[in-house]
Amino acid sequence: MATFVATTASNCPRLKNPEAAGKVLERYFWDGDLTVTCAKDEQTGHSHLNVYGYEWPGGWRIPDGVDPEEFELDYDVDSSDGFEDFLKEIAPFLAEPLTVQSVGSEKCRFPISACEWHVRPGTAKVEVNGFSYSCPEAETYSETPSTTDGKPFLLVPCSIDWSLLAGQKRWLLGHATKSEEAAGLVNLLDAIQDAAVDRAAIPEAVVFPQEEQIKPSQV
Repeated sequence: MATFVATTASNCPRLKNPEAAGKVLERYFWDGDLTVTCAKDEQTGHSHLNVYGYEWPGGWRIPDGVDPEEFELDYDVDSSDGFEDFLKEIAPFLAEPLTVQSVGSEKCRFPISACEWHVRPGTAKVEVNGFSYSCPEAETYSETPSTTDGKPFLLVPCSIDWSLLAGQKRWLLGHATKSEEAAGLVNLLDAIQDAAVDRAAIPEAVVFPQEEQIKPSQV
């Protein structure tokens, strides 16, 4: 499976209170390769905030009284929310608006992820913008109650790579007779494909791209 690769950069705004901003930075643990720094430009004497790295922006606020070296990440908490909390907390110490931009993708697959965070000095509001048509209406296969015979609405994400899913299922079929876990995953993928065709009205040719009807006993 392809790996999601992201790149993040910012406009490096000036800080009006570098010391206070530095204390805010110390209270956050950043996700992966994301780097957030407060550095002084020796030529101008101004300090700037910089957010960058080969990572989608994310972070966790370290609770008061907890040693950063002993802080344990809680992966049940969305790191994107933590990043927005940081932007709100750093805003009072900005001398200029801060803009952070990030783009990422799995190879050349649609949709490409893109997001921009913008916060003005002294405000508690973070403006977040992204692509407007990452999942075009024509590809969401939306249903109305009249076309679902009263069944609950089901929306299958258009970002599913059905060719990849079918290939993974074929591989799992080769191990289904030897592994209960593999057999269970095959059943799950079957259910996803059936729901996409029967409930979300996605064309069968899209969901089952040249898929061979192979039974575990035939592998």
